[in-house]
Amino acid sequence: MERRTLIQTAAVGVAAASTGCIDRFTDDEDDVESVEYQVEGREVDDDRTLHHDVSLTQSRLRYVDSALELEVTLSNNGDEAYTYGERRQALFWTKASQAFYLLPRDVADVEWNPGLGYWTSPDGFLMTEDYQTAALDPGESHTESLVLAVRHPPEENAPEHPPDALEFETDFREYHGAEPDFEEGGVERSWGFTLESRG
Repeated sequence: MERRTLIQTAAVGVAAASTGCIDRFTDDEDDVESVEYQVEGREVDDDRTLHHDVSLTQSRLRYVDSALELEVTLSNNGDEAYTYGERRQALFWTKASQAFYLLPRDVADVEWNPGLGYWTSPDGFLMTEDYQTAALDPGESHTESLVLAVRHPPEENAPEHPPDALEFETDFREYHGAEPDFEEGGVERSWGFTLESRG
């Protein structure tokens, strides 16, 4: 898979110092009851070449040992190379639903907040404004591991109870070829999935 970056600009994002804890639970972390979720991707009824898939690798929210984690995969099901952009947006970086957002597991710094009973990104998460693209050959896929965290600042956003469902959606562009003419604009696509509580 080939990755490229277009038009490097300044970094943006939400970043601030953590401002203390609101204790909603006792000091005994075993008192926090985890909630299990299932995931369902949206049906696609157009002629797109690049297709998404999603699966859970750690399905519990409020689980002390690790954050809820999922994998989003984008695959080229066609016979020719295709390019997509913006790359991180297509793979759901920082996509939000209610009080939560998705962060790339291998990049973001997340930790368990015992006072809130959720996984958080204490200092927020920075993502640059540059437009990144990636090319996929026929049959090739790109998979991103994402963790679910309370949006920054967590003290203001953490819900008292886990949500019944969370819906995530993203937009991206599909370009024909490994080295497309980006000025032609490509084809705009959208896709999403739902995390739903089993409880």
